[in-house]
Amino acid sequence: MKNYELPLSIVPATPNDAPELVRVLQDASDTKQEHGDNIWGTKPFTEEEAQSMIDTGYAYVARTEDGTIAGTFILQPEDERMWGDRGVDEQALYIHRLSARREFRGKGVGEQIISWAGQKARELQKPLLRLDCPYEQRSLCEYYENRGFTEVERRDIQASAGRRNPEATVYKAALYELPIH
Repeated sequence: MKNYELPLSIVPATPNDAPELVRVLQDASDTKQEHGDNIWGTKPFTEEEAQSMIDTGYAYVARTEDGTIAGTFILQPEDERMWGDRGVDEQALYIHRLSARREFRGKGVGEQIISWAGQKARELQKPLLRLDCPYEQRSLCEYYENRGFTEVERRDIQASAGRRNPEATVYKAALYELPIH
């Protein structure tokens, strides 16, 4: 396993983590908006939204040695909405909302999360990790490609209007897979 400048421990998120999850998710959302990506919406994240993520049992946090939350993500066993029939084929785990706090970007947070998720997939005998990102955001696509993910499909998905996104938009998704060996 690679040694990182900032070693992290990854654990399930707890209700006490909700306020910090809001901060991490808002940092990531602000960055996405700076790159013209509004798929997470333009309204601020709330503790209720963070708590809802935690309540699914699929939310995780990446903590520094002193307990600070450096990043968060969702790791779920299926994703039919984004992947269609493949999203329920039991061949993969799905990473969503991979986010690092602004002050921890560039320090291996995303790499450690991806590595940890790969280990979890291996434990569960899943041969793939899957994720999606906006295909028009080349820098983000390249980030995943540089970590071994391969684009397998592009889909334009109608996103419904809601609190986070008052107007329905089209999410131009690149679907990525990473084989787990």
